[in-house]
Amino acid sequence: MQVDPISAPQVPGGEDVEHLRVLVTSVLGAQEVAVALAVSDMPTRRVALTRDQEIGYAIQGVARLGVDEVRARAVAARNVNLRYSELLDMNGGTVGSAAPEVRALSARERQVWGCGERRQSRAVSVAWKVTGVASHPEAGSVRLAGSAATGG
Repeated sequence: MQVDPISAPQVPGGEDVEHLRVLVTSVLGAQEVAVALAVSDMPTRRVALTRDQEIGYAIQGVARLGVDEVRARAVAARNVNLRYSELLDMNGGTVGSAAPEVRALSARERQVWGCGERRQSRAVSVAWKVTGVASHPEAGSVRLAGSAATGG
């Protein structure tokens, strides 16, 4: 019998899945969970996932990268987001004369996340649900450099 990959994310062998579950659901922030989801096998098409599937893909991503790398990428992503916000503030809310730096930030963002914008956007929206950030009143107020919104 073939197992549907959407219902059964594969975690690399030897990983303590219960430990990773605690990390994903209780310790890591939304930005970190989003980074983990971005490197998982989670589908980018908008299929409905159960909470267990969402957590399973986050666990898979943490197992692939390791906690230290997940955290390092999340910090790098926050730094990109901060600089993007600074550029918008300096230019009255538009890219304007900062366009070359914004393009460079966008390229850096792709490098940090290790995926395209569609996968990143999906990872961020699922991470919000997994970590409960989506229910936070300020969840929609933070934006990724040139793309989807994120919390963290």
